[in-house]
Amino acid sequence: MRLLKVIVTVMAVVLGQGEAPARKKAPPPSRQDLRASLQRLLLDLAAMQRANVSNPDARSREKVAASIERAMIRVRAALEGKAQLAMTAQDHGKLLKQLSREKRPQSRIERLRQGTRMQLVSCEQAVALLQTFGSRSQRIAAAAYLWPRLADRRQLGLVLQAVGDKQARSELMRRVKFR
Repeated sequence: MRLLKVIVTVMAVVLGQGEAPARKKAPPPSRQDLRASLQRLLLDLAAMQRANVSNPDARSREKVAASIERAMIRVRAALEGKAQLAMTAQDHGKLLKQLSREKRPQSRIERLRQGTRMQLVSCEQAVALLQTFGSRSQRIAAAAYLWPRLADRRQLGLVLQAVGDKQARSELMRRVKFR
């Protein structure tokens, strides 16, 4: 967990969102240097993901895996030069239309993965996306996929309500290892 905090701090410094503690200011790095740093960071996160598999504590393993996933989403977005990490209203509307056109459940889940691969989603957007899935099992699978991509964690209750009844909510909680 400490290594993850160090990497997130380094990422913030590299992205210019923070400053290195008590050091002389160096000239700003070039775009090429930033890109190389972000690519190395992405490789480090992937290595952490592989190493986390051997973590004996399942609960902490799942929490670390979700944190690594969110960090990887942010790094990939920075590599692509996206200033906006959250899904825009335009992208959200486009994805909703695409999901409503899909007939097969597996195609719908795959379309959701493609549409949100590099973006964070607000809880309100997640609710609207979940409402396009017909069956309870599809909503649970979609919500489990969206869970690490949720940007505003204060409104998780909205997503839980959109999944369905109490049994569906407990199934989702079991899948995402939320306690």
